[in-house]
Order: sequence, then structure tokens, then C-alpha cells
Amino acid sequence: MIAISKGVTLIEASAGTGKTYTLCQIILRLIISENIPIDRILAITFTQAATEELNSRIRNLLRDSLEQIESQNITDESLQNILEQSSIEALVAGQRLNNSLQLFDEATIATIHGFCKRCLETLSLESGVPFDAALEPIDDELISQLKDEFIRIHILERSHLLTLAYHSTPRYSKKFKTVAKESASHPYARIRPEPQTVDYGLFETAFDDIQNGVESLLDRAVELIPLLKANSRLAKRLSEPSESNQLASLAHRNCPLVEDLKLLEDLSLSSWLKAVKKAHKDLDPPKVTMAIDLFLAQIGNAIDGLVWEYREWLFRLLSQEKERRNIVSFNDLIHLLHKTLRSDTDASLAELISNQYDAALVDEFQDTDPIQYEIIQHLFGDGSKFLFYIGDPKQAIYRFRGADIFAYFKATDDSGERLTQLSKNYRSTPNLISAVNAIFSSSIDGFGIDRIRFSPSDSSKTPDSDRRLQFLAIEFNRPEAKTRANLAADLARASATQLAKRIKNEPNFDPGKVAFLVSKNQEADILHRELALKGIDSIIRSDKSVFQTDSVDIVLQLLGAVAHPSRQSIVKALLLTPICGKSWNDLLNEGASEEIHKILDFIHQWSSEWYSSDFDTQFQKFLALTGAENRLLENPEGERLYTDLCQLSELLQSEAISRLTSPSHLSNWLNSMREENVSNREDWQSRLRSDEGKPQIITIHKSKGLQFPIVICPFLSGLRTKPSKELALYHDSNSPDSLVIDLNPQGDSSATIKSENEEYAEHLRLIYVALTRAATECLVYLYPEDQLRDREPSSISRLFLGTENARAARANKNLALSVAAKLGSLQPEAIDFETLRFADVESEDTLVIQKRSSHSNPRSLPIPVNASPMEKRVLSFSTITRIASFESIDAAEIEFDEPDIQEDSEGIEIVDSREKSIGPSIFTLPKGAITGNLLHAILESIDFQDQDAIQDKVEQAFHKIQFGNEDHLPAVAAHIRSLLTIPLGQRFSLSHISSQNRVAELEFAFPTSDNPLPRIARALRDHASLPITKSWIDSLSLERAPIRSSYLRGFIDLVIYFQGQFYILDWKSNFLGNKISDYNKSALVDEMEGSDYFLQYCLYAVALKRYLERKYPTDEYYQYFGGAFYLFIRGINPHGQEGIFFDRPNRELLDALDEALAGP
Repeated sequence: MIAISKGVTLIEASAGTGKTYTLCQIILRLIISENIPIDRILAITFTQAATEELNSRIRNLLRDSLEQIESQNITDESLQNILEQSSIEALVAGQRLNNSLQLFDEATIATIHGFCKRCLETLSLESGVPFDAALEPIDDELISQLKDEFIRIHILERSHLLTLAYHSTPRYSKKFKTVAKESASHPYARIRPEPQTVDYGLFETAFDDIQNGVESLLDRAVELIPLLKANSRLAKRLSEPSESNQLASLAHRNCPLVEDLKLLEDLSLSSWLKAVKKAHKDLDPPKVTMAIDLFLAQIGNAIDGLVWEYREWLFRLLSQEKERRNIVSFNDLIHLLHKTLRSDTDASLAELISNQYDAALVDEFQDTDPIQYEIIQHLFGDGSKFLFYIGDPKQAIYRFRGADIFAYFKATDDSGERLTQLSKNYRSTPNLISAVNAIFSSSIDGFGIDRIRFSPSDSSKTPDSDRRLQFLAIEFNRPEAKTRANLAADLARASATQLAKRIKNEPNFDPGKVAFLVSKNQEADILHRELALKGIDSIIRSDKSVFQTDSVDIVLQLLGAVAHPSRQSIVKALLLTPICGKSWNDLLNEGASEEIHKILDFIHQWSSEWYSSDFDTQFQKFLALTGAENRLLENPEGERLYTDLCQLSELLQSEAISRLTSPSHLSNWLNSMREENVSNREDWQSRLRSDEGKPQIITIHKSKGLQFPIVICPFLSGLRTKPSKELALYHDSNSPDSLVIDLNPQGDSSATIKSENEEYAEHLRLIYVALTRAATECLVYLYPEDQLRDREPSSISRLFLGTENARAARANKNLALSVAAKLGSLQPEAIDFETLRFADVESEDTLVIQKRSSHSNPRSLPIPVNASPMEKRVLSFSTITRIASFESIDAAEIEFDEPDIQEDSEGIEIVDSREKSIGPSIFTLPKGAITGNLLHAILESIDFQDQDAIQDKVEQAFHKIQFGNEDHLPAVAAHIRSLLTIPLGQRFSLSHISSQNRVAELEFAFPTSDNPLPRIARALRDHASLPITKSWIDSLSLERAPIRSSYLRGFIDLVIYFQGQFYILDWKSNFLGNKISDYNKSALVDEMEGSDYFLQYCLYAVALKRYLERKYPTDEYYQYFGGAFYLFIRGINPHGQEGIFFDRPNRELLDALDEALAGP
């Protein structure tokens, strides 16, 4: 029994040793032996769930103890010991217990935040916290907005070159974001190194000198190229043709571009040393290399100085904003109380709080931080109170939330000899305990930090079955290189297959006893999918945000349909989602079903009543109308989806109430929440519905404090340290309780090494937590790390072998054999090591364990708006081109032509800037529809005659469509300026076109005859002329496509009017190459042919022809028709006509096409 006396007592409780039970027993003794009523005992935990559990357990313990005393039948040995050792009569003990039960609702059993809030309410006048301040978490969106404001003021408006550097170097932006996150978690941390004084005015002068140096370097190109390795980047740069040489452009450019700064890295001293041949390694490097290194170093120093400044600026602005909104964050509660107590010179405020309690118990103390420790110590650490710290440094795994194990070490020092260790394990079987003892006792590295000592635990169980701790090592038949992605996928497949096999072979096996422990939410998702493929439904328990689930895609499609109820492609894409459950055949039927009509009517009504209706109410009506609940709950995977949908509806309702909002606003808000990956609020975390009989997937962090009959750890081999390039977080060896954020860690610097060591130590603690959750069985999968491209061994291999031995084994490619040998030598009666051939896993048949509903076929989300089949009545360019590309096509595949970008629709692909261009430029924008949408959004919103507003419009477009890639923003803005000023042929430039003389996204729709496609083909063959090519016409298959249609419908990007003529303009974001020459006339003709754009602009021209005939009924329409421009935006050249395609189809062709569409 733990000794009870005033002062500080530190209790170290290893995993499974009954920490919460001990805490409850201490409270029972304080009440009975020390006559301290429950309302004068403070109990602090670190989560709300733990608070509720502790509250329940203490109340039940007091009730049970009182009942035993009143019945004079004391069966609890601990209660009997308390009575005997304290010499308290049973009647008196019963009175004290009864009194505490009467006062129980006044007891302070709270989280640290709850306790601080209570204290601040007591000291409201002294702390300065408003009485009516709302307690809210800080919105990540607010921090992001403040960061953007800081960047605007201190970078964008201060220096053009610093702006380019910020946008061209992703690590700079990440550094701002990371330091904000780490500073929020560790506000007491010191930042290093000290900022250097920077003269921003010297940047431009330094760049001028570099330009002169580059020009001198080019003058020596013929001399230097033979001395350089032919495949070096520097040699390639110097060898570029003069007309497209990027170095020459850099040297003569009046205003630097983003790509220029990336280009400088190829001319740095390190690049020179890599490029020069060994025979010439003593050759003096060009002077420009050292000038570039100095310039880049100055830029880096300037950024680091601004990051330093940003931290304090952010704290100050956040404080002002919170004061304006009258809110207080959870972390504010701790810091405000700490500040108030430190300013309490006569200790009267501390006395006011501490006098309310005679005893304090702090649970999970290893997860505290220095500020929290100072508060507790200041209030209760003077020796006049009973103060208990209860925790386990081996389970300190919450550094990312601000926990600091070094605060625990300080408490250890302050407690002196008052340290008690709990070592009897009440959770696990003897073999599992022996295995953990053997692994950690034999570890050369221990727990990575000398202050954490491992003491073996003793078993208290005599189980019926005592399985050994099992390690299952995967083996591959071929020694192929593997990536981290392979590791996660392979381990998930292996563990899912093995569980499915066990369920099949053991009829009485209960999958609900299994818990899979993972370290990241991504691992949980991968494993969940693999289990589903084996027919096993599982429950994910994690802090994963509901904004990261598939339900977001469905709700976004619903909001899109409500915003545009007449856009059939959007509405029908919604019908294909699981929430509506319709199939392709349902949409292909000649007449839509009555149910579909009801859904369409509801969407229209919801749209018209949006501002007078309640979102959640309408959403629930929609679910009832579509039968989503019953249909989804028939499918095990649908249960999770339905729960997420309802949770999202509640969150959207809250957002809609907070402001007058539209469907588009809610869509943007939902997208922003998904981009931020927020999960810092409990109501944002994905909820559970039912977990009966299902294996759980839970993060190691969330599993702490829990136990499960069977634990499977698939991914421990994936834990490995990876030093950050942005900053290093570590404790100063000269001041161990002082946390440091190093903004500029260099390679193998002491800061990097210390940070990596602390990360490794936390990994060891994670492994310890994972291995101690099981009650009866624990299975750990190991991956053949010798086949990984990562050269750093995993943290679990370093645990087994020691860091130096593990790294040596990895270098010799015998790490797997070394680990097998080590595990084979440890406690063979407690540890079982086996290998699993991956070929056996891959050959396993899928095991259908659970019945699936007929609606469970997975369909990837979101459903593309052009994926749903449409009625046969409407003809469009996209339909015709698909018909032209195939021998035959189902008539039901006809769809609308929408004003959405379709080129490069295969998806987003990032152009590799290392091979194709240097730095962010128009060429390195992602390939795919997202870039097309961005460029369209910009060009639709800008005034062609207002160059000054372009930057703002570009920034707005980037944010509006959630484009990301903000390092490309300056390049896009510069390119748009060029686009507006270049002459289009010899006619005009877009800067000549006022807003009144342009119409964007011009929609047209007019009747057509039945089966017009063969007639279109004949019109093209008989009347088309260059640049429309004969080879393209011959490749069409329109004559073999009997399609019935009644309308031709589409959207023209832009129609402009200039000097009496109308022109068609179409913006194209197609990627043809990363050089201007890739967009010459020949290349454009090839692209026009390959993408069937010849047909597109001919159809657009017919639509414009009909408009002109109505506008000028007495005149010849052709005199008003100027032609069609197709502008391939990536290839636009300020000094040439690359990227510009123009044609003015002849009158005979337009008349023939019009007749073909109208019919005989």
C-alpha cells in the first residue's frame, strides 16, 4: 500500500499495473484516514473521457465501500487494510464516506483545462478574462488568414526578390506553418538561431551582380562545357540553344521571375563541384557561384528572421482577434492562469485557490508540460498539501500535442525520495509480460533517454491460455526495391489475409476481440480497405476528421446540385452516389422512374427555398426521400458512411446558422476544412455508430489507457525517424528543461541529431504502448527492411539491435537476419518468431465473411459530372468527338456539353520540374482539369483593360477553387499579363477589348435534325480547307454512327466584338511541352487534330452564324464573322505567335454544316 503523507509523491505506474485503481484507492484513503471530504480533493486528468470514467469509478468505489461498512460485511481487502491501518472505527468511516457521497457533485474531477477555467472564474477580475467570454478552439482558418496577412505585409510588399524566393521555395512556406504549429503546442520554447540583421535593399543590387556574372559565365560556355560532366545540370544549362537559353534570359531580364531563383541553384558552388570532372576538380569555380551562394544565404537568413518575427506577431494578433471576438481558447486557460499566478507577488491569489483543496492528484502526469507543472507546483507544492503525481514516462507519447517528458523529469527531481513504482501487471498474460520484459531489458538503447529506466513487471494472472508474443516476418521471393507505400500496402494485405484465414478456420473466433494498432490515420484507411476486400467489416477509432471521409465528396455533390438544380450532369452525378443509390441503368431508361422525379423535384424546391429553410432538416428529408438510411445500413461499410453524413449535416447546419450563407459558401467552407485536415475539435472527429462483433482499428495514441483481448500491430516496421528540413525540436543539453525550436538545422548538426534522438525516443515509447495493450494475444508484423529504399532502419529494429548495430546491419543488407537472430535468442518460451511468404498472401482467395447488400458495389468518389449517361435528345461536341473516336457507341451515351474544363481530364499530373523546367512556371502547373478551371476562373473575372487588378484577381482565383500550388502565383499573374498584351495575329490584343465587348461562357442551343452526324462528315469532306487537315477528316467515324438527337447544345468560352466583327476565343490549358517551341504552329495543328478541336470551333461557328443572322437579318452574316482563336495558354510567347491558333472557316463550310444540322 502506498504511503500517504503531505508533500509531493510521485507514482510511476507501468502499463497494466492498475494506475486508475491506485488513484481511486488513494482518494478512498484520504477520505477515510485523513478525513478529507471529496469536495476538498482535486483530481486532474488529461481527457474528458478519462474524467468521466474517473468520476464514475470514484463514485462507485465510495458507494460500494459504504455498503460494505453498513452491512458489516467487508469483503474488499483494500478497504479492510485502510480501516486497520488508520484505526478508524467503521461507523466513523461510514459517516465520512456518506458525507463525501452527499458532496460528490461538488467534487473537482476535471481536465487540466477544466481546472484552469474554474480557477480563472474565481480570479476573473485579477486575470482580466471577461465574464462572458466563450470557450472555443482556435480556428485553423483564422491562423491561416493571419499568416497570409503577415506574408503580404512583410514579404510581398517589402521585396520583389524575397517574394519570388518565398513562392519558389516550398520549404519557406512550410517553415511558417510549422513554426506556428509548434509554437502553439510549445509556447515556452526558445527559437534558434538568433535572427541576423538583413538589408533588404541589397537584394536587388546583389541580383544585378549575379546577372552580370551569369552573362560572363555564358561568355565562357565554350571553354567550360568540355570540363563539365555531360549529364550535369550546369552543363545542360550552358549547352542550351541561344534562342531558348534560360540563363541568357535570366541575365537580360529587367524584372526577375520565380523560375530565375530556382535556376540559380544550378549555378551554386555545390552544383559546380558536382558538375566539374574529376580531372579538373582543382579548377577555380566561376565567381558568380560564390555570389549566388551569398545571395541565397541572405535570402534564407531573411526568411528565418521573418519566421522569428512571425511567431511573436502571430501571438499578438491572435490575442487581439480573440479579444475582439470575446473568445478564449483552451490553451489560453492554462497560459492566463500561469501568467496571473506569476504576477501574484504576495501569493494571495494562489492562496485563494489552494485553500479550496487539501489534496491534489494529477493523473497521466507524463503528458504534462512545464507550464502545467508550474501551475500545480505553485498551488500545491509547498508541502502543506497532499500532492500525488501519477504517470509513466515510458508512455509519454503526446509530444505533438505539447506534452513534454522533461517536465516529468523535473517533478522526479523535485519529489526527492518520494517515488513509488507499481510493477504488478493485472492486464496481460505471463508470457506477454515476459516477452515485453525481455525485449526492453535487453535493448542497448533502452528508451533512448537515460532518465527513463525500464523495470520488469510481474504477472498477477494464471490464465487458461498463455500465448506467446508473436512476430511474423514477411518474406518476398524476389529482392525488388520497396517504398514506404509498398510497406503499408503489403503489411495491410498480409494482416487482413491472416485474420480472414483465422475467422474461416476457427468457427468460434470472435473478430470483435481484435484491435489493430496503427500509428497514422493513413494506415488505418489502407487497412480498413484491405479488410473490406476480405469481407471483414471493421471500425476505425481515431481522431480522424470527418472532413477527411468520403462523405465530404457526397455532400459537396449534393450542394452542387442544390446550387445548380438545372444542371443535369451535376444532378445525375449525385444520383449515382451511395446517398441516392441509383445505377447507370436507372439513368439510361427511356423514362425516369417516379422516385428519380421526386428527387429532382425536391432538389429544385430545396434550391428555391434555401434561405428560408434549415439545412439539417432538409438534409434529413432528403435522406428519407432517397431511402439512404435503410439502404446504407444493409451494407457494413455503409454504416460508417451514413454516420459521417449525419455528422457533416450537423456541422454544416452550425456553419449555416452562423452567417447568411449560400450552397456555394458551404461548399467552399467544406473544401477549406478538408484542405486543413482539421481534427482538433471533438465534434469534428468521425463518430462511431456500432462496433459489435467487428475488429477495431485504432491509433496507438488513442489506445493508450485501453486494453484489448487480441492486439495486432501491422505497421511498427514503418516507424522510422526522418529529420525535418524546416526545423528541429529538441531540449538544450545545457538546460534540459528548455525546449528549443531550431529554424535552420543543418545536416548532421547537433540540433538535427538531438531532434532525431528525441523523435526516436518517442517511437520507442509508442512501441512500448502498442506491445502492452493486449490481454491475451499480441501479433506484430515485421517487414524486410533490406528491400526498402530508405537506408535508415526502423525504430523497432533499432530497439531490438541497438542503433549502431541496426545501421551497420542495414548497410550490409542483413538487417532482417539480424532481427530474426535477436528475437530467436530472447525468451523462446515467451516469444514466437515466424516468417510469412508474401506469395502465400497474394494467392489467398478472397474470403466472403459477411454478407453485403446489393448496393455495396464501390464507386469512387466524387462522381464526375460527365460520368453519368444522359438522354438521347441532346447533342454536344463532347458526344460527337467520342463517337468520332470509336467504331460504334451506345446511343444512350449522349450527354450535355457543360462549361467545365475537359481537356487533360485524365486527372492531375505534376510536371517534374527537375527534368522539364526550373522552378514554378506556367509549364510546371499541374496537368489536368484543375489548371484549366483556374485559368478559366481568372480570365472570366479580370477586366482585360485593367492590368493593375490582375494580381488580386489571380490570388482570388487560386483561393476560390482551392488550387494550392501558390508558389506558381507570380508566374501565372505574369503570364496572364503577357496574354492580354500580345497581338492576336495582326488584328488586336485582348487589352483592346472592353468588358462591354465580350461575353464569357456563351451558351447556345438550337434544334437539329435526326441523325445529323453523317451529314456533318460529308460537309467537312466537301468544303473544309486548311488548316483543317484531310487526315483528320478521313479519321472521323461519324457516318457509321446513327444517333437520334433533337438539340445541339454547348458553351463558348468567349465571344468578343472588335471593329465590327465577332470572334470566338477558346482557352486551352493543354500541356504540349515545357518549351515555347513546343507550341509552334505545327504543334498546334497536331493538337487541334488530335483533340478534335477542328470540329469544336466549326460547331461554335455555326452557333455564332445563327446568332449573326438573327442580329443582322438584312446583311451578309459572313462579313461580321471574324473567325476563331484557340489560345494554348501555356505556350503564349510575348515575343512571338506561339500558342495562338486561328482559323476563319470559309462560308461554304459554315453553310453546309448549318444545313447538315438542320436536315433535309
